[in-house]
Amino acid sequence: YERDWYQSIDYAKLQKRKIIHGHTPQSAIRSMQQLSRLDKDQVLCIDGGCVNTPDKPTGNLLGVELTQRKLFIQPNIDLNRKS
Repeated sequence: YERDWYQSIDYAKLQKRKIIHGHTPQSAIRSMQQLSRLDKDQVLCIDGGCVNTPDKPTGNLLGVELTQRKLFIQPNIDLNRKS
């Protein structure tokens, strides 16, 4: 299991395909940046760290619509509820 594997991508094997992945929480801003460079970098992480607390730059459920290149961001509402 690796977190920093982007430098080991075999682009010849990948060809024109894209890698969409999770299991590496990052901010929604970083995912938006990756989405804007998807044709060049061919990688997009959509792990917004939904289980993380809202005081971190994560804590969102992310989704992507690839045809329109649109990122959907849903903050974790369960973490914001008062008991």
